[in-house]
Amino acid sequence: MEFRRYKAVDGVCLTMTELKLAEEFGATHTINSRATDIVEGVRRITGSTVDFAFDCTGVIPVIEKLAETVGMLGTLVLIGGAPAGARFHSITLRRCGVSV
Repeated sequence: MEFRRYKAVDGVCLTMTELKLAEEFGATHTINSRATDIVEGVRRITGSTVDFAFDCTGVIPVIEKLAETVGMLGTLVLIGGAPAGARFHSITLRRCGVSV
């Protein structure tokens, strides 16, 4: 998939290997979510929210934080999945404007 036509492509990752891979695939900025708050990192880079956010971690706290970075008409895409039995806190998603 080609992301270079977008103004800013942020890679939010858990490991340095993932950060490097995100850059190889065209991420213009990366955020190490173990060292930096995702919401503050995205706001620092974009000045606001994003139109699209993609999660490949399946880690519920990361997904919930990532939802906070998406603008009102934005899209949060979950690729893969969380462990069996994992649950989202719908109050977090609703607060971010996500329909549940």
